[in-house]
Amino acid sequence: MIVDLVIIGAGPYGLSIAAHLSKSSLTFRIFGTPMQSWRRQMPKGMLLKSDGFASSLYDPDSSFTLRHYCAEMKLPYADVGLPVPLDVFCAYGLEFQKRLVPTLEETDITSVSRTSTGFELRTADGQTVQARSVIVAAGSGKTGNDSRDKKMNKDILKVDQFTTVSFAPKTCNGTIAASGDSTIQVSGVFTLLGTAHDLTIPMQIHIDGSKATAKAQFVVPYVQWGLKNPSFMFWKAENDVAIDLNLVGQVSN
Repeated sequence: MIVDLVIIGAGPYGLSIAAHLSKSSLTFRIFGTPMQSWRRQMPKGMLLKSDGFASSLYDPDSSFTLRHYCAEMKLPYADVGLPVPLDVFCAYGLEFQKRLVPTLEETDITSVSRTSTGFELRTADGQTVQARSVIVAAGSGKTGNDSRDKKMNKDILKVDQFTTVSFAPKTCNGTIAASGDSTIQVSGVFTLLGTAHDLTIPMQIHIDGSKATAKAQFVVPYVQWGLKNPSFMFWKAENDVAIDLNLVGQVSN
């Protein structure tokens, strides 16, 4: 059986996407270890940079926010001004998974390949999964080469100083048809190493009844934007990276 979506990764983003999809008509599967990067790779005793109100995982009904969890567990909480401890955030994420994403499959994806209908994925426990789209919400950043990963994280991405890379859409130009295909221009800010860069991305939208898909291709000139080229010994990298976006959602009135 082919599913609409496979989510790779069970951190805050992966779990939030799964909670959202569970309220839709789309079929999906999610793979990974819940909150793995946060539980195993973050410094013990760390406090989140985000305030309480901005540290909840997403569920469509807002039925289980960080505020709700802390109230249940009788833990200190404030929307602003009270830092969120790492252990509290991790425990909240684990409970979120149990309640809102009970279908999580705790095994890793070992390969992803394109097919005529979408993607074929293989899991560490021997499954073969067919999906129309794949969402990668994995946060480990590991490539299998410890020396290269250490150089990438410390010298290139500077993860101790800059924890996220993000694109924040600001404006949308163009008209989306009620059904069929449309092309729009999404403009926003791409933040890399703490520096904002204006970026406009052309997107192809397709609407079929209540289902909507969006596809986009764009290039991030990361060297021009301040990152070092990560070429390492015999491994060579280009000075920019091409990104393919495949988005799936629902049309609501």
